[in-house]
Amino acid sequence: MLFISKKVSYQPLLDFLNDRNIELLDKPMIRFVGEFFDCPKETDYDIVFFSSPRSVEFFLDHCKVDKEKIVASIGRSTSDALKSRNVSIHFEGENSGRPDEVSKSFSKLVGNQKVLFPQSNRSHRSMQQSLPKEQVIDLVAYSTRLDPQKVTDKPSIIILTSPSNAEAFLINNLVSADQNVIAWGKTTELFLNKEEVEVWQTLEQSSFEELTALLKRELY
Repeated sequence: MLFISKKVSYQPLLDFLNDRNIELLDKPMIRFVGEFFDCPKETDYDIVFFSSPRSVEFFLDHCKVDKEKIVASIGRSTSDALKSRNVSIHFEGENSGRPDEVSKSFSKLVGNQKVLFPQSNRSHRSMQQSLPKEQVIDLVAYSTRLDPQKVTDKPSIIILTSPSNAEAFLINNLVSADQNVIAWGKTTELFLNKEEVEVWQTLEQSSFEELTALLKRELY
């Protein structure tokens, strides 16, 4: 069995698991709730940085982004969410699984401009670390709430897709030495290391495409 803390609709992964007769349990361990907030004034910021598809959803459901603003995305899935709303993207992170690298690359674009960050209440604020405080505008657009559940079967592969998902998973579940854990990016890996959970593999791009390629390579 393969467990992943995210719903899977990526057909190549589903086909691969089916071909190998690997049972899939895709169960998120968190849920998202929109927060009440005032839309920032257009004059307050020059760039808006979206760190996840949820930040796109909860911010754009409530606010508009002027076409003259620079729009930045942490990676492909977030860019896809922006494109689905016909928002042009001026910057896309290459390895969203390594936010420290994206942050350094993004800071070169910023210069002395002010950046708006719609985010979760549990954001690790990785992008902001490379910027002066006076250029950062944090806006909590939604809350990430833990939804811990017991996994009654014992999956041989556990894929944890965020630090919050990992935290919720570990509340009711133990990881044994004969289970392989895949971290969905460096931030999740660091959290698991702190919890003394051994990580087998870490995704660099944090995508289903990368995950499928990894499984095909390792489960030959």
